Amino acid sequence: DPAIVVQQVNPGEQVVALLFDDSLSMRIGATKGTSRGAALLNHYASRGESLEAELREQHRVLRYRLGDQATPLERVEDLDFAQRDSRLLEGIEQVLDDLDGTSVSALVLFSDGVQQSESITATLDDLATDIPIYTVGVGQQAPWRDVELTKVSLHDTGFAQRPVALSAELSAQGLAGESAVLEVRA
Repeated sequence: DPAIVVQQVNPGEQVVALLFDDSLSMRIGATKGTSRGAALLNHYASRGESLEAELREQHRVLRYRLGDQATPLERVEDLDFAQRDSRLLEGIEQVLDDLDGTSVSALVLFSDGVQQSESITATLDDLATDIPIYTVGVGQQAPWRDVELTKVSLHDTGFAQRPVALSAELSAQGLAGESAVLEVRA
């Protein structure tokens, strides 16, 4: 039978919440042929236990996975980086709501920082909280190289084997001073 496992926090207990980005963007390659998610899991396997042990000396440590929503995470190894949405800020707000009434010392966010939701206008600075949020970046430090097709217009004459007029607007990030090739196929 399905069940929801909830960790209870005792009154007066100091909490540190560890938040892990479980979105598809964590499957993107990082370094040496490994994905961002795999790099996070490998690094956390070697250092996470000591981090959590040190935190547990004075805090209750809770783990959450972030995707389209925040859900409790029993083991970091259970991350599968399959969440289609990455709503980091909404997830942080949800965790803060879940922990409302408890004494939260800090949140630690492990993420590549890529939000994959339709409307993103807020930043960490916009969160209404005085609780420190520490971010641990996962992935390359180099800026994104991305080309986006923003507007396409096609004028078709309706006659077979006749030329058509195509116009497109492109937007690029991380390609300053470089050229890019746009290939159009019928």
